Amino acid sequence: VIELLKQMRSQIPDIALRTTFIVGFPGETEKEFNSLVSFIKDYKFNWMGVFPYSREEDTPAYNYANQVSEPIKKLRVNKLMSIQQEITAELNNNLINKMLTVLVEGISEANQELFYGRTQYQAPEVDGITYFTTTIQPQVGEFVNVKITHVDNYDLIGEMVP
Repeated sequence: VIELLKQMRSQIPDIALRTTFIVGFPGETEKEFNSLVSFIKDYKFNWMGVFPYSREEDTPAYNYANQVSEPIKKLRVNKLMSIQQEITAELNNNLINKMLTVLVEGISEANQELFYGRTQYQAPEVDGITYFTTTIQPQVGEFVNVKITHVDNYDLIGEMVP
């Protein structure tokens, strides 16, 4: 996996990588969890989801020994998501002053002066959004150029450049 990540990043420098992890599988040790923490810090995914293992009847793991407690699973999810929030903020901040192509999706309900859409780096419903101002009314479904001016948590904010 590490070699594949290195190869993808060397051949596609602006690639956006996302992944999902499950923590708290029966028998997961603190050492194994810390290894995952190190991996995430070292290989910096643009986007990441983390879910606690959930016991499901009629699955082999349901009866495995060394079930991880719910509080430990919750702590592990929160720790990984906290680390990921910092990584995503760092990677998003690297986009400030860059021009990105955005697929227009609509006008913000919270602020009628803002349009929103997604860059090639943002998947619908799981990643952040790009909000932007413009003096020209873009159409939903249109691709526009947006200069990123700042970041708000997972979201990018910018100005459309005609």
